[in-house]
This record gives sequence, C-alpha cells and structure tokens, in this order.
Amino acid sequence: MKCENLMNQKKSIASFFSKQSSKNRSDYRIRLNSAIECSRFLLHQGLPFRGHDESQASSNQGNYLELQGFLARNNEVIKSVVLNEAPGRHKLTSPDIQKEITQAAAEETTSAIIKDLGDSLFSIMIDESRDISCKEQMAVVLRYVDKKGHIMERFLGIQHVSETTAISLKASIEALFATHGLTISRLRGQGYDGASNMQGEFNDLKALILRDNPTAYFVHCFAHQLQLALIGVTKNHNDVGDLFNFVTSILNVVGGSCKRRDILRDKQEAKIIEALEGGEISSGRGLNQETTLRRHGDTRWGSHYLRLSRWH
Repeated sequence: MKCENLMNQKKSIASFFSKQSSKNRSDYRIRLNSAIECSRFLLHQGLPFRGHDESQASSNQGNYLELQGFLARNNEVIKSVVLNEAPGRHKLTSPDIQKEITQAAAEETTSAIIKDLGDSLFSIMIDESRDISCKEQMAVVLRYVDKKGHIMERFLGIQHVSETTAISLKASIEALFATHGLTISRLRGQGYDGASNMQGEFNDLKALILRDNPTAYFVHCFAHQLQLALIGVTKNHNDVGDLFNFVTSILNVVGGSCKRRDILRDKQEAKIIEALEGGEISSGRGLNQETTLRRHGDTRWGSHYLRLSRWH
C-alpha cells in the first residue's frame, strides 16, 4: 500500500495543496474581475457605490453589492465564488477595497490620458470645484491635439488648495504637473475666469506662469465672458435688467412651492401644445424642455446656474 501511494503522486499531500492553491487563485481572480467590472460600470455611469443599509437583512444594499448580486444570479461561475460563497476575508466588498479599485481605475485613466498626450504641447483650463464638505479644490483640464489631429479636452484631476492666492494655485499646478511628468515649459495656453487672483495685471496666476513661460498665452473663459457681457448689458439697459429681475422673481416665487411649479408647468404645457398645433413653434431634439438659466450676479467660480423651466 505504501509503495502504491508513493507511486501515485496525484494523491500526495504536496499535490493536494498545489491543487487547492491553484483553485483558490482561480476563484480569487474570478471574484476580483467581478468586483472590477462592477466598479467600472458604476464609475462609467457616475453612480454611488455605498448604500444606506448594507446588512444582509437590507432590501437594498447599495449599487455595488446589488450589482454583484445581479452578476451572481446570471452567471453560475461567478455565483460560486462571490458574496456568501467567498471566504470571510476575501469577499472584496469592503469600502476600502472599493476605494482601492476606484483609485486604480483613476490612475489607469490618467495614465492613458498622459500617454495619449505624449510629448505634445498643451493648454490648461482651471476652475474651482468646491465639494460638499466646503473644501476648496481646483479642477484642471488639459486641452491638446492628439496624434490624429483631433482637439481633445481631458480632465486631469482635482487638486486640493488651502488658499486661493495666485502663488498657492501655481504651486498646486506645479505639484500636479510633477505627479504626471508634465512641465510648464510645454504649456502653450491657459484659460480661467475673470477673478483677480486668476488674471489680474501683475501678481495673478496668469502673470506668474507667463514669467516662467512667455508662450503660455492667456485666453479668458468664454462662458465667463458671456456672463460678464450679460451683466454689462443688464446694468446699462433698463429693459434687459427688468427682464432678469422679473425672471429672478419667478424663480423665487415659483421655486419656493411645488404646487406653484406644477401650476406653471401645466399652464406652459397647454401653451406649448397650442403653439405646436398652430405651427408657431417646431418640435425636435433639444426643444421645448426644462433647462438652466444663468442669473446675473457675481462671477464667482462655479456658482452661476439655477434651474428654471424654459420652452423654446
């Protein structure tokens, strides 16, 4: 018997552990791929990962776990290795794992953007992006021409800034550039809003960058230019100013009550139907819909828009 066992190496302890180890690696790879696919889907759609109640008794455990469950219900291979079928410490469902996968996806995306940029020259567009915790942040977008001659605009990242002074913003830009192997010497354009710390005359961000690179030409943000033009018109023409004051009153009165909003929508819908039947207006993609209207006021970063029902 000992001789037979010795000759049958497939039943040896080493062979047994090798098979188990190989199966564990295979199961882990399937589990990891499932977790990555769920994360990629949620990131692509811009959906939250976490749920309010992620316990086993919850009827809705959040997008990440629910999507994992959906994949398991529709794929027997995945079902056999994920969630309750996975080892206790290898389920890949913890918030830390979700953040690590998300961070890896962000790094891969940024790496692809930098690779596509290559050694080309580029411009930057910067604006404020304050988050829900009121943390001051700077959103940076690259604009460049790819190898096929197409103009590309790619979001590079959000950089936290403790101050919004020009010196602090420039230091944050340099730190972000250093992270991705970029230099100000390759910069050929910069676009900001009209804030004094961004494009003033002497010690603003525009001037500080131009001192290091005179070919980094400044272009005022066209959206902010349009808003400034609108403000100038409203200040110099009473009729236009009255129009926007009237729109502001509508926003305040109608926007403060769901009932009044419904009444306005119903009235406007009746007018739209009547106009469509009479041929006064046309229907089509992008027409006769709710959209945004910019209020006249200060040109602080980011906060220009309010919801308003508008029909063409």
